[in-house]
Amino acid sequence: MNGELRAAAAHLAFLTGDGDLVARIKTMAAAQEGVAATTALSTALAAALNAPPPADGGGDATKPAGGSDLEGCVQVLLSLVKTVCAMDAAVVTHVARSLSGGDGAGSLRLRSMALLYNSVPEQATTVRYGLLLDTIRLAARVGRVDMVADSVVPQLGRYIQAWGLSKATSGELYGAAYDALAGVGGGVYAAAAFDVNFLRLKTLNGGDDAALDAARAPAMAAIAAAVGLPTMFRFDTLLELDAVTRLRDAGDGAAATLFRLLDVFVNGVLPDWTSFVGGAGVAAALAGAGVDVDAAVHKMRLLSLTSLGLDSQQLTYDAIAAALDVPAGEVEEWVIRAIGLDLIDAKMNQLDRTVAVHRSTQRSFSKEEWRPLSERINVWKENVAELMITLAEARNSRKSPFV
Repeated sequence: MNGELRAAAAHLAFLTGDGDLVARIKTMAAAQEGVAATTALSTALAAALNAPPPADGGGDATKPAGGSDLEGCVQVLLSLVKTVCAMDAAVVTHVARSLSGGDGAGSLRLRSMALLYNSVPEQATTVRYGLLLDTIRLAARVGRVDMVADSVVPQLGRYIQAWGLSKATSGELYGAAYDALAGVGGGVYAAAAFDVNFLRLKTLNGGDDAALDAARAPAMAAIAAAVGLPTMFRFDTLLELDAVTRLRDAGDGAAATLFRLLDVFVNGVLPDWTSFVGGAGVAAALAGAGVDVDAAVHKMRLLSLTSLGLDSQQLTYDAIAAALDVPAGEVEEWVIRAIGLDLIDAKMNQLDRTVAVHRSTQRSFSKEEWRPLSERINVWKENVAELMITLAEARNSRKSPFV
């Protein structure tokens, strides 16, 4: 039993009150029972991480008992897992459960899970997947989503592709990430949560009715979130999700109301919104689904201005004021907002009280609209390829010694 292992066992015994821990681990080590010793140390560490601070008045309730000494215990444990247990999958799983199974010392648990994950060989994809899933759920439970939001969540797509995960397994990973991000108050990760939820719902495309019905709540949440995101103005992509389009046939309940809301944001303008929200029970359904009605009205005005720019390149202030249902004195503010959000490219003439629209964002693209665009892109690619061949021939001609 080396000194580091003895010291770690002694410290954990002190923190947990397990007076026999040192003797047990010493016996296991003498019998070369490395896996048993590692497991015992892992179990003791889990108990220590949840132990309250010392009752001497000098403890910090936000930190684990033992402070930096626990960091050393983690290092000893991970060293045993790597050198003595050769990263045995069963041992790694046991240690991971010890580290992720409690709430105390959340930051230390997460750092330790990261160290364990990085020690697992890349080819052990099943083990790595389990560790990643446990880490995300741990971060949510201990209120430290920030420790995975920027470093782990953006890489989920890469992990899924590299590990060849199934749709069901991918959905589970995206679901855990969504729950973690959406659980943070104040909308700090609202955009990231929407993106992850979109990817999670996308894994259900082509799935059976039961799976799509089970995803009704996240599908509704996706629509509500899209309306509230201040920089999102393309809503037709949500119609690519089977779980979302299935809401259309959900009857007269909240789910169907959310789908009608989506339809308005894809195809409608402000009068359509006004008519929709005035329907019986609509306002209550939207409120129950978490839709920010004020944000919805604001966004519908901007979308209506975008549609005006698609219909005509020369707009009067009065026409804009009527379409947006705002005083004429506010027209310039709305035009500036739309320009700032890159919804339109326009120039105002304050003397003539007109707006010249040079470009307005297309709100949706159907297959019929994509087809001519695809054809033009293919022609452009062919022209570029021919140009590259011509340039290469000219370059070779200049290099020829016979020219």
